[in-house]
Amino acid sequence: MAGEKFYKKPLSVLLMSAFILPGMGQFVNGQIFKGIIFLVGTLGPLIALVTHIILFFTRNFDMIWNSFNNAPEPLTTPSISIPLVIGLVIAFLFFYFYGMIDAYIVAHKKMQHNNQPSSL
Repeated sequence: MAGEKFYKKPLSVLLMSAFILPGMGQFVNGQIFKGIIFLVGTLGPLIALVTHIILFFTRNFDMIWNSFNNAPEPLTTPSISIPLVIGLVIAFLFFYFYGMIDAYIVAHKKMQHNNQPSSL
């Protein structure tokens, strides 16, 4: 029995930790590399999305400000890249929710494995 690890973390703790910080459920399960993948896979698209939107508004601040003042519209209307935004949102949601589901499934399997009586 020396050296055996008993899995006693409740599944709700894993789900809450994965909900708060993506990849944390994998870290709690002891899957460090997988946790880093989920953390980067979730935060990367989120940071890229926020950066893209901020850059759009900073580049086009004059156009937006003038639209409130009923000024004439510029000849070219800059646009935001809709396919990029949709792709980033899909990537974020995939890694975020799959990370929570994976953390739950792995924890559930570990709990079942540790609750089985060992054969001598």
